[in-house]
Amino acid sequence: MRLASFTLFLLLAGLAPASAASHLDEMCDSPPCTQRELEAYEQRASKRMFRVNAQRFEAKARGDRERAQQLDRSFKNKQRRWNAAREALAALSQ
Repeated sequence: MRLASFTLFLLLAGLAPASAASHLDEMCDSPPCTQRELEAYEQRASKRMFRVNAQRFEAKARGDRERAQQLDRSFKNKQRRWNAAREALAALSQ
């Protein structure tokens, strides 16, 4: 019984992060992306980036160093996604 439950746990733990991460990284449902889809993704990414940036500075002001570092990593990831969307928009418009 323990072996079966442990195997099930490992299976679910290994699959959940991969499917969640792949869903978040997609700019559009079916490539090639249209300009409208790219603009919508860029707006969502910028909104998330600004929200995380505000939370990061609030954590620094509170002196919560660990949370600030976590939010800093999250901000950098969101900034990379935003930059990728802007580059895709620029490539599409050329």
